[in-house]
Amino acid sequence: MKRVVVTGALGYLGTKLIEKLAAVPQLEILAIDRVQASNPDVSTAIARGRVHLVDGDILELPLDRYFERVTTVYHLAADVPSGTGSSDPASMYRVNVDGTRRVAEACADKGCHLIYPSTTSVYAKSGGTVLEADAHQWLGPQTPYADSVFRAESGLRDFAALSGLTYHVVRLGSLFGVSTGMHFRNAVQAFCLEAVTTGRVTVWESGLHQRRPYCHVDDAARVLMFLARDKQLTGTMVHAASHHETGSMIAEMIRAFRPGLDIRAISHEAMNHFSYDVSCERLARAGFQFQGSLRRAVAQVIQRASTVERVATH
Repeated sequence: MKRVVVTGALGYLGTKLIEKLAAVPQLEILAIDRVQASNPDVSTAIARGRVHLVDGDILELPLDRYFERVTTVYHLAADVPSGTGSSDPASMYRVNVDGTRRVAEACADKGCHLIYPSTTSVYAKSGGTVLEADAHQWLGPQTPYADSVFRAESGLRDFAALSGLTYHVVRLGSLFGVSTGMHFRNAVQAFCLEAVTTGRVTVWESGLHQRRPYCHVDDAARVLMFLARDKQLTGTMVHAASHHETGSMIAEMIRAFRPGLDIRAISHEAMNHFSYDVSCERLARAGFQFQGSLRRAVAQVIQRASTVERVATH
């Protein structure tokens, strides 16, 4: 029986990936995350059948022991900003950079293939499309999170050159859609929750007409599994985006399900002038097809947000 490891298994993308991996016959899944810091309902939901849950921190666990006889490690564990955008930068760099290096070292030692999801937020481009082949010229991480993830990427590339580590890096658009471990921090979810709880959606003035990449969480999980099977892209960076939308387009889509929704544009200190698409040509050439529907996902997220709102008011 083949074995794979998923770090950050109780998170937004992790739970969706576990769901899909659990449907693969003859596959044993080791799910690593800090159980005490998560929703107990989430950990109960995934720890069943061939999914074995390990409670621990990637900065402390003896990873060599857990990576024994493992073919693929999906490294999703990360320190991400809170809903208010605040986080401890020192912790973020420690988890995202040092933690990724620990995972990479254990993978190289045990001969595991490493798949690392990064973010398209590493770019700073004012119009047009970011091509994978020349993406380096548009790099410009604007937040500690984006910078830490890019440093983790760079560390993987440098370490692989010395160690022979095999890996993939996939820069995902902002995730949207429903999963067992979903949260309401990303743009689409945050807009939907605000619409349900307040009857309005607040969009930064600059974000009304800026195009950005978005990736359905289902597509993101499928991409990770696709890369584990398709070794022709080993050692390369690929983009993954199901849609490219503006803030106003997303808000109007939500208003189609919430008639009378008030869409408000506000000024914010973090506003910028970046607006771009990303090319997903490498995945397309390899035969991957995106399937996630933003409209359908918005309807599902609104339904989930309505449940959250009802629980909060009772």
